[in-house]
Amino acid sequence: MRAHQSLRNGLKRLRCRSEAILGGYYQNRGGTKGKHRAGVQSDNEYAIQCMKDQLLSIQTAKDDRNVALSTLRAVTTDANALLSIRRDEYIALNDHQYALDLERGDQPDSAIPYSLKFAQNTDTISLAMGDLVRRMKKKDLVDNGEGSSHLNIITQQVKVKCTACLDEREDITFSGRCGHQYCQDCTRRLILSTRNEALYPPRCCGQVLPPIIVLSVLSYEELRRFSDKAVEYNTENRVYCADPRCSQFIPQFAIDDRNATCPRCSKITHLPCRSLAHPGAPCPKNNTRHEIFQMARAEKWKKCTKCKNMVELLLGCNHITCMYAYSPHSSPLR
Repeated sequence: MRAHQSLRNGLKRLRCRSEAILGGYYQNRGGTKGKHRAGVQSDNEYAIQCMKDQLLSIQTAKDDRNVALSTLRAVTTDANALLSIRRDEYIALNDHQYALDLERGDQPDSAIPYSLKFAQNTDTISLAMGDLVRRMKKKDLVDNGEGSSHLNIITQQVKVKCTACLDEREDITFSGRCGHQYCQDCTRRLILSTRNEALYPPRCCGQVLPPIIVLSVLSYEELRRFSDKAVEYNTENRVYCADPRCSQFIPQFAIDDRNATCPRCSKITHLPCRSLAHPGAPCPKNNTRHEIFQMARAEKWKKCTKCKNMVELLLGCNHITCMYAYSPHSSPLR
């Protein structure tokens, strides 16, 4: 809601600015007739023309903000409706495959039918889209009334050179405020590159891609994987499956007081020792983990308080920032 209010305030400022320029235009237009040589533009006429050009630019920016406001509201309130078509096809296909596996006596890929998992997937996607909106606000991408709109979704069929592939394309999908423009294929690759945590969220020159772009270019399966990663990257004290052959991230809904159930292999990780569950037996000692911590103390490595990665200072001052600087909970280490 604060993002919507920021856009509304920007629109009000634009309206006042437009009225001021338009008033100046009409005030000066009447006093310019017959006071200069025919065919030669007077200084007043030149100034008026500049004001008209500026007014047109402001009106265009205002229209862009109306689009930005409506798309932002649609993404934050109607995400489920935008996903329904892809969702239904995906669920039907996977539930059919699940039924065939059971009929043949095969072990399905997952212990839970996809239709039962969908509520969790939808929540994950909503969380990921909300995270992108928050990051847009954090990076001041919701404009405060100066300059052109930052939410540029290209719809006209004009061939433009894609910044990434350098081809002349008509399907330019994203245009950043930095001037870089991406075709649909390159926009998709940019989003999917976030399988590397350092590249999350998808961005160009610091500008986070709006959720409407992500929703429009990814298939449902790609969107689900992207959202799963977004939730993982935004989770503090992450838990991963203790089976080294799996190592799947375990989301919060699969964690209780002392145990976490892997959504991929269904094995249980015991949280106090981060090893596979061992009912009735004492927690095993993790010698490898102990040796790593001993080495860290000897080498004076520091651990990020959020992502838990070890950081080694080689050069520079003692002020260290986590490599995942776009994380909303990144913090300097001293």
